Amino acid sequence: MGNHKALTSAVAAIASIATLGALAAPAFAVDAANGTYSPNGKSVAELAKHGAAQRIAAIGNKSAKNVVLFIGDGMGDSEITIARDYLKGANGHFDGLDAVGQPGALDDVQAGTGQYTTFSLGDGSKDSAVGKDGQPVLALMSDGNMPTKFNPSKATAKDPAKDATPAVCTPNDAWLGNRGASLKDMTKKALDLLNANPNGQKNGFLLQVEGASIDKQDHNANACGQIGETDDFDQAIAYAIKNVDLTNTLVIVTADHAHTSQVLNAQPAYALSTVLKSADGNNMVVSYGTAQEASTDAEGGYNGGDMEHTGTQLRIAASGPGAQRVIGLTDQTDNFYTIAGALGLATSPDEQNALSKDGTVKVARTQAGKVATVAIQAPAAGSADKKPGADKNGVIASGKVPDDSAVSGPLGATGTAVMAIAIAAVMLVAIAMLIKAARNARNN
Repeated sequence: MGNHKALTSAVAAIASIATLGALAAPAFAVDAANGTYSPNGKSVAELAKHGAAQRIAAIGNKSAKNVVLFIGDGMGDSEITIARDYLKGANGHFDGLDAVGQPGALDDVQAGTGQYTTFSLGDGSKDSAVGKDGQPVLALMSDGNMPTKFNPSKATAKDPAKDATPAVCTPNDAWLGNRGASLKDMTKKALDLLNANPNGQKNGFLLQVEGASIDKQDHNANACGQIGETDDFDQAIAYAIKNVDLTNTLVIVTADHAHTSQVLNAQPAYALSTVLKSADGNNMVVSYGTAQEASTDAEGGYNGGDMEHTGTQLRIAASGPGAQRVIGLTDQTDNFYTIAGALGLATSPDEQNALSKDGTVKVARTQAGKVATVAIQAPAAGSADKKPGADKNGVIASGKVPDDSAVSGPLGATGTAVMAIAIAAVMLVAIAMLIKAARNARNN
């Protein structure tokens, strides 16, 4: 159980840092009367509590030995549709994207497909209505009851060309196929290493695979590049589902946010668009209209990465133990609980708090000229390279900050920096636990 505790402790440490000083008493997003998500939505104060955005908190979880999580960055429904239409036809079928979550495709009666919401309480993202000035100040919708992550998208391109000749996407440097190792190659290597590791064979593993450049090509309004990246992502999924055991492995395919591309039947007057010839032989208009500034290049295209994300809910599909938790409408945070529950990790505040019940974190300062050394002390059990009673009296991370002894107070002007190092050191502890857990996983 040592490895299991290491992983769960790491999860607890990361969760604690993420919510430090910001959250009220923890609570679940479960209606007391019927154990379901509140149908009328929640206030900002309610959503600020642990797990409050969950929509399926009361639903149980089946156990899985392994989990493989595929994340298509910026891969909304439109991105999948565009790639499918161009490569396979309107009634075509992806070997990976369209197989996961479909019971008939993989002989997996546990499979399921759904949608999830992705709203945010605010994180200062440049893509968000929150923090446009660089400050993480919470911005609310007009009714003041719910947060919003995006301003309404506005199309700012002017006069795209009319009646353009349909283009053909030819694999080249803009299409991932000729840029070194594919995502399929990397997925194969990762699975080979995990399956060859005795600890992985015995205890299982968690593998995350990201198709990161779908998002980049969308930002650039590059339809061919976007299609190529989605195709590459699909091939990685297709390889994985053929080489894992779905009786003990949960495979999840989803995205982090939706993006700008839309499938239209004609070129719009106020958006950048590309006309492609689909696999069916029909013209397909791919439109991009979320740039907030008209920063066109010499050819009139938005190739500077100006197109922005959208706030549309996203597709999530899963096959294997626990896959049915994704069916219907869930929230993005539910995915964490689905994965953690399948692997038997701590998910509730009480369970997470219990993991660090006897742990201590101490910040001490020793003077050495102009440098203050900050030592973070915590139980060394579960760290990747130390055991209880090891050297340094259990100190498993440390950092140094400039000293300003002229300023009053126990730490002077370095107080903020010391706190930052303390938090960073705790993060190192969590990462060390995760590294060990990846090698040894949990013992049941």
